[in-house]
Parts: sequence; structure tokens; C-alpha cells
Amino acid sequence: MAYDDEKEEIEREIIKESEDFRLFSSELGRIMFSSPVLREETESLRTRLDDIRKRRKEEEKKLSIMKETVSSYEERKARKEVLEGLIEKSKDEIKELSVRLGAAIYEQCSFSIPDKTVFAVVYSDLAEDNRLEESSSSPFMRILNHGKAALRKMGRDSRYASYASIALSSSAELEGNAFALKGQIEDIQKGEAEMAAERDALLASLESDSDSYREMVRTSIAESTSVIEKLGKSEEEAEAEIGRFFFDRGGDWIDETTPQEALDSVEKMLLSANRTEELRKNLDKLERAAKRDEYNALIESEEGKIKVLEEDKARLDAEIEEMKAEIARLRREIDKLGGDDDL
Repeated sequence: MAYDDEKEEIEREIIKESEDFRLFSSELGRIMFSSPVLREETESLRTRLDDIRKRRKEEEKKLSIMKETVSSYEERKARKEVLEGLIEKSKDEIKELSVRLGAAIYEQCSFSIPDKTVFAVVYSDLAEDNRLEESSSSPFMRILNHGKAALRKMGRDSRYASYASIALSSSAELEGNAFALKGQIEDIQKGEAEMAAERDALLASLESDSDSYREMVRTSIAESTSVIEKLGKSEEEAEAEIGRFFFDRGGDWIDETTPQEALDSVEKMLLSANRTEELRKNLDKLERAAKRDEYNALIESEEGKIKVLEEDKARLDAEIEEMKAEIARLRREIDKLGGDDDL
């Protein structure tokens, strides 16, 4: 494995071991928090941890209330939407039954059964329909009446619904199918009115709570959750601080009465600490070996430079000797020429 890869692997193991040691420290801190052992020495640490726990519980309670409020709002909203669907369905059912009721009233009026005063409009329409259906000696009138009858049939459902409206708004007695249909419609109307009242109450409460709901959804719940997460980390660190204190002072409190769970935590911390120390030694050994390799590489590089310089020096020395020989030769030539007096 290359030096950098090996170094990176050891560093990862050290980080993991440090995290394990922290978790074991938190575990020991939780175990020893309520213990009377070394109470005076750890009072400030315990007080800090107790304060963090109280703040976290308060924040969790506040978050729970906000979530319940949001849940209630969404449940009410969902219920309102269900009611609106049911109300719309009821209206469709009433519309369909009203046409059927009006048709039944129309038919009974043809036998003069319903009250003629209350249902005067029905009797009037019935007479008009009969008149239009009567044969006429005039071809033109027959065609005209046929057209009018066709138009009236096109608006028949609307007329039937108006007959039903008269029946529902009056106490006039009906018989047979008309009586049963009127009862069905009244039952549906009663249910619709109850659902509408519930829907209106829900709508009012939703409108009243809409601003607070949006605020909770937008920021408050997220902020509270973030605070709780930070407090949770602070709580764990405060527990770990207590755990490390007891670990470092093990000789002052560990005896035959020490709970097994505390001893188990101390043992895990000891194993983790030893493992970390071993890893650090291996890392130090690796770094020193790498440094030696680095220095050896530098030495080898400098020696190479020296070799080059020495080769250059030998070449220059040879050139210098050649120059000195040339100078000596030239001096001998000068001597051969004699002094200035011989000229």
C-alpha cells in the first residue's frame, strides 16, 4: 500500500476509534449520572447535563404541541374537504330525487289526488300539456302545438324539480311513491344541513388558525427540531465529559461494589484508548519512515548534483591545465625572440 493510502487508512481508523471512545464515554456518563460516587467532584458537570436535559424536554414538549396543532389543522382540513364532497353528492342526489318526486306529483295530479290549491301550478301545466296534445282541425295549429309540446318536454326536468320544491316547502299530504320520495329528500336535506354546519364550523376554525399553521409549517417546527438536535448533541457531549472524568479517575471509585455495566463501559473505553494509542504509534512510525525516505531522496539528489559538479570540475581543471600549457608555450616563444635591446 502506498504511503498516502496507508496514512489515510490509519487516520480513518483513528477517527472511528475516537468516535467509539466518545460513545462509550457518553454511556458511562449516563450510568454514573445518578450515582453518589464522586458527587462533589462532578457536581458542576452533572448540573450542566441536568440543565441540558431539562431544556431538551421543554423543547420536545413544545415541538409535540406544535405537531399536534399542525396534525389537528390538517385533519380538520381533510374533514372539511370530505364534507364538501359529501354535500356535493347530496345535492346531486336531491336533484335526481326532486325530478322523480316532481314526476310522481305530476302523475298524481293527473288523477286529481294532490291538493289543488298547493299544487295549482302543476294542475295548470297538466291542463296546458293536455291542450297541446289534443288534436286540432287546423294543420297549422297541430304543427304549432306539437312544437310547443316538444319545447315543454325539453324543460320537463326543471318543471318537475319546481313541483318537488313546492311539495318540500309545504305540509301538503302526498301518497305512495311521492310520499316516499319526499321523505328520502328530507332525510338527505337534514344530513346535508348537518354536514354544512360542521363544514362551516371547520372552515371558521381553519381560517382562525391558518396564520399560526403556516408559521409552524414554514419555520417553527424546523427551528424547534434543529434546537432539539443541537441539545441532543450537547447532552451527549456533557454525558461524555462525565464519562471521561470517571474513566480518568477510575482508581478513586472502582471497587467490588461498582455496577457491572459501569465496569463494562470502562473496559470498552480502555480497549478503545489502547487501540487509538496503537494506531497513533503506527501513524508516527509510518510518518518517520516516510520522513527518512524523504531525507534519503534529498541526499541522493544532492549526491547526484555533486557528481555532476565533480565531473564539471574535472573538465574545467583539464581546460585550465591546457590554458596554462599554452601560456607556457607562448612565454617560451617570447624568450626565443629575445629582449627589446636585440631589436
